[in-house]
Amino acid sequence: MEVILSSLPSMVISLFSGRLLTAMIPLIMKNEGQGLIKKGWIITIVSFIAALVISFVLIYALPFLSKISTKIYLIVAAFLGAVSLIGGITALKTGFLFKILPKFLVERFSQIGSITGITSGRNNFYRDGLNILKEHWLLGAGGNAWNSMYRQYQSYFYGSSEAHSLPLQMWLETGLLGILVLILLVVSLFILYFKNRKSESGIIITLVLMPILMLLAHSTLDFNFSYFSLPLMGFALMGCANGIKVKKDMEISIKPWVGMLLGLVIVIFPVSWQIGRSYAVKATKLVNHENVTPQDVLDSINIMEKAIAFNGWNVNYMIREGEPVDSDLLYDLSELYNEFYKILEKNDSNQILILETKQAALVKRAYKLEPYNPFIAMNRAQSMFHSGNIEEGLLAVEKALKLNPMYSPRYQEVAQAYLAVVQFYMEQGDEESAKPYLERIIKLEKDLKDTNSKALVNIEMTEKTKEYIEEAKQLLNS
Repeated sequence: MEVILSSLPSMVISLFSGRLLTAMIPLIMKNEGQGLIKKGWIITIVSFIAALVISFVLIYALPFLSKISTKIYLIVAAFLGAVSLIGGITALKTGFLFKILPKFLVERFSQIGSITGITSGRNNFYRDGLNILKEHWLLGAGGNAWNSMYRQYQSYFYGSSEAHSLPLQMWLETGLLGILVLILLVVSLFILYFKNRKSESGIIITLVLMPILMLLAHSTLDFNFSYFSLPLMGFALMGCANGIKVKKDMEISIKPWVGMLLGLVIVIFPVSWQIGRSYAVKATKLVNHENVTPQDVLDSINIMEKAIAFNGWNVNYMIREGEPVDSDLLYDLSELYNEFYKILEKNDSNQILILETKQAALVKRAYKLEPYNPFIAMNRAQSMFHSGNIEEGLLAVEKALKLNPMYSPRYQEVAQAYLAVVQFYMEQGDEESAKPYLERIIKLEKDLKDTNSKALVNIEMTEKTKEYIEEAKQLLNS
């Protein structure tokens, strides 16, 4: 606590001086910063000296601060917290807060806290995340829950692979038990501090705990813990703090082979995933050039199948939604199958049935792996239609719409699928069997209206969807 208090002035100085310096960079890069480089050096030197002097003065006060009891710290902290809360609310309601805060802080708080509008992204992420949580609060929804399910619960159409909140995302994925573990972890850090703050290594422990708590605090409003390096850094610091603390005599006897076995189990998964990635990269290299031969495509398919064998949890190796984000992984197995299908059509149509069987099995596997992905659900529908399983295909289409109701083109896809079934029955002369499917197309108007009644931003029906609905009405009334 003493180190935290003594560090606050330096942190504030760094915040404001850093803001001034970063504002100069674009002007300097455009050769418009006459005299800014000199000004920047002055700001840097003055800030450094001011932070050093204030820290030096406060360090001398540490012996006195360390003698103050924990109860007094808690009383002072509670008093300051209450004053800050009351004063902050008053300043916010009167508008005084926005007058005294720097402009860049007001803009930042507006983005994070939805001060200026209800359509602030993160505010809606949290609201939609809580809606998911209502149905999965106890056991959670499994790994990658947010990315798999947010489109089904979103309050307007947006794309986000992260919930922008570690506690929310952990609760969604691991349930009540997981969030309790996170809470107990934070509590244990405070216990570690209060038990050791007056020991010889108390200051060092405090210095180590500060960045951990800062990372955890920031992760409540952002997805920094989704980057592999940051949790690795955080847990390494926790290990350091735990190693520095005052130790009591303990005797724990664990056989060496137990540790080796546990280590092997832990390491085997990332090693397998890395091998899978290396195969996937190799598959891309084989076909990512001019004058690709049929043998190149076939070899690439075989290698990508090996990649999936080593990492069967990565659906992007099977069917990827959207453009590739990794220049080393440009092709998924489904794309390679499609390329080989074109080759077989020209050269060896007898092998097409085998390829179609493999493609259907791939789609089924991806659908089982990510049952909440609307893009994969649509691929599943296409696979079912191709094999003649019309009703199963329509069920997959309906599921895709349910999983992604805020996406306007999804209604067009549903109408298109049902209209194809209608045309099939019309060609057979069975107009009576086509009626339920025509009625379903027309019902899309009501579905979209119901969705818009819950949406923050209304969804506009595509022109093509309107054409399909109008065609369905004409066919039904003819």
